[in-house]
Amino acid sequence: LEADILGGEVYTITFHETLTNAQQGTNALSTTAYTNINPFVQILYVRAENPVTGCFSVMPITLEVNPSPVAPIDLDDITVCDTNANNQNGQMTVDLTIRTAAVLSQQPLPASSYTVEYY
Repeated sequence: LEADILGGEVYTITFHETLTNAQQGTNALSTTAYTNINPFVQILYVRAENPVTGCFSVMPITLEVNPSPVAPIDLDDITVCDTNANNQNGQMTVDLTIRTAAVLSQQPLPASSYTVEYY
């Protein structure tokens, strides 16, 4: 976020868990290894300070942590009969998307949060 916040200007950027800490310039967080304390959504405060004048600005930023998709573990096999023009070659077109609803039902977030692709 620092490049976007700075926009080419020279400021000292610090991140804080509370607005008070950001306003006072105390208890800055590590910028390389932060673990959110509120599950899924964490509001932090960024302080941009001019190192020459000491003037500063504080703004909130939101971190969103989404759970990883779950690999489906309980999917029924897809079975089709060989009914195409050559019904003895053991080849058929199969619509894999008939299992999409089952894949999505096993996910931790609403189905609209995911895109399912088959390979």
